[in-house]
Amino acid sequence: MSAVRKSPNMTQKPTTKEAADGKSLLIELRATSHSEPQIAWLVNGAQVQDGGRYKLVFKKEQGDAYYASLNVSDTQKGATATKYEVKLRNDAGESSAWIQSFLG
Repeated sequence: MSAVRKSPNMTQKPTTKEAADGKSLLIELRATSHSEPQIAWLVNGAQVQDGGRYKLVFKKEQGDAYYASLNVSDTQKGATATKYEVKLRNDAGESSAWIQSFLG
């Protein structure tokens, strides 16, 4: 009998934590997936990589649970919102979510 294949499921939607000095922003989420999903972070529609202002963390927790975060440094408050999007994909499909912040 084979395991049921499902798209990644975000069990904790993206949440933001702003540093007290307003100089960095942390976005975190948790998800489940029957196999390790691929993850992509996008800022205003452009995919970002680990390095520079962006620190990406993705790790397996227990069972089929995963933790992901995006830490953005050197942020500034802006007059317009910055859109942060995360996409998780496995062999059964994709799930995505986005959040906006005036830090970018």
